[in-house]
This record gives sequence, C-alpha cells and structure tokens, in this order.
Amino acid sequence: MGVPELPMSSITYRIATGKYAGRKVATLQTIPADNGSPEGDAGKVGGFSLHAGVAAEAHEGHEFERLCRYIARSAISEKRLSLSPQGRVRYQLKTPWKNGTTHVEFEPVDFIAKLAALLPPPRAHLTRFHGVFAPGILPFALRATVWLFKFALVEFVRQTRGCVRS
Repeated sequence: MGVPELPMSSITYRIATGKYAGRKVATLQTIPADNGSPEGDAGKVGGFSLHAGVAAEAHEGHEFERLCRYIARSAISEKRLSLSPQGRVRYQLKTPWKNGTTHVEFEPVDFIAKLAALLPPPRAHLTRFHGVFAPGILPFALRATVWLFKFALVEFVRQTRGCVRS
C-alpha cells in the first residue's frame, strides 16, 4: 500500500498494512451513555463538534495564551496511549463513541500508518477549496461572465431590431 492510501484507510478505520490489511481496527466497547445535546454556542454534526462561544479580548493575555495552547496541542494524547499485554498499541478515546467504543487497538506498524496519515503532504496547503472558492475559478468566472454578457447583448439586439426609435 502506498502513501496515498494511508489517509483513506485511516478515515475508514481499516488496517493499512500487514497480514490484516483491509480489516476493521479492533475496538473495545462499553454501554454507551446518553450525553445529550451540546450546550450554548456548541454544535455537533457528523461526528465533529464546534464551540463558537470562545473569544479573547486584547487585554486578556492569559485567555489568548490558553487558546493558542489549545490550537497548538498535539493530534493524540500520550496520557491515553498504552501497550496492551499482547503488545498492541491501545488508545483510549476521550469520549465514548455512540456504539460504546472506549478504546481502539492497533498493531504497532498500523498505528504508525495512522500517524503518517495525519501528516500533510509536502508543499501542499492544508485547506483545500472547491467550487466557487477553488483556485482556478477566476479565469472560468471571467470567461462565463464574458459569454453571458455577449449572449445578453445578442438577445438585446435581436429583440430591439424591429423597434422604431424617435
């Protein structure tokens, strides 16, 4: 399996390498708790959560530092990382999933593959834009605008040819 396939296997919770490649990752589950809905300015959609009520004023240096530390934190917590008795890498999830999964276990090589999927490709932007925000949209938008203007002008001339001007 090449490097481009690593992010896809990571996203789909599949093992990327070794003799178990393509199988689902081992999970440990408990009975799920009902956490209810997010509070305040928080929203949760498709497994992602966003809290929009966090802000720091210019004079609140400690709050700004706290936000910066939160943004710069690592992708995984070393406190929740351990080795199982079988030598597998066990990662405890911060909050249980809806199906009750509390831990995820990987073979060491598979865990490294999951970490490699988190690394951005060299010389590539981390944010990708599509649609009207795509980088190549401007020439297309200009061509489309010129085409629409030309079409509208032709229609205007066609409709006004029979009109008598005084």
